[in-house]
Amino acid sequence: RSKDLLNKKIKYLINFGANIGTFCIPPIKDNLLKKCIAIEPVEKINDILKMNIKLNELNNKIETYNYVISDKKNENLCLNLNKNNYGDNKFKTIKKSKTKFKTVKLDHFINSFDSKKLLIKIDVQGFEHKVLMSGIKFINKKVPLIIEFDRSFLKGENANKILRLFKKNYNYISLIDNKNVKKEKIENIEKIFSNLKKNWRHFNCLIH
Repeated sequence: RSKDLLNKKIKYLINFGANIGTFCIPPIKDNLLKKCIAIEPVEKINDILKMNIKLNELNNKIETYNYVISDKKNENLCLNLNKNNYGDNKFKTIKKSKTKFKTVKLDHFINSFDSKKLLIKIDVQGFEHKVLMSGIKFINKKVPLIIEFDRSFLKGENANKILRLFKKNYNYISLIDNKNVKKEKIENIEKIFSNLKKNWRHFNCLIH
């Protein structure tokens, strides 16, 4: 859906919150994309991700990292693991933390691929603010973003700054969970978010 909406050649993917590879492995396996960087910070899930990549013989096409992507280095973070759902693990900032996580900015990967042929997927369970604020260079280069937004996004830290960056650099937002996906003007992003059904805890958007 996203490739059709973008109507341009996309060869590369950076997948933040890659989990076990459900999103990134199929398009590489089917030769829809050439290469991918997959970031999954939860160690146990990252091990499964690596195994799935190996089972699909894609080690030379998908590069993995176990970083937490954030706008600040050396942050105190805690991880809330959902034992019933491997896709619903959440990082939160706290005052003190015994566990140390490797944190880098999204912009750490700015020279990895040709930005004109790149798509970024962000699925970080409410940590979107931190990831997006760490990727200003990608946003300024207008790299299209698939983002799973938590419903509370508009009330979160730096939401207004992020929306201003979107409006400055992109033209459209598309709700790709809908059956009939259409392009809507990015200026209406607050209204679009506000009008979403109240029972939608998360929703996927293409910012382009």
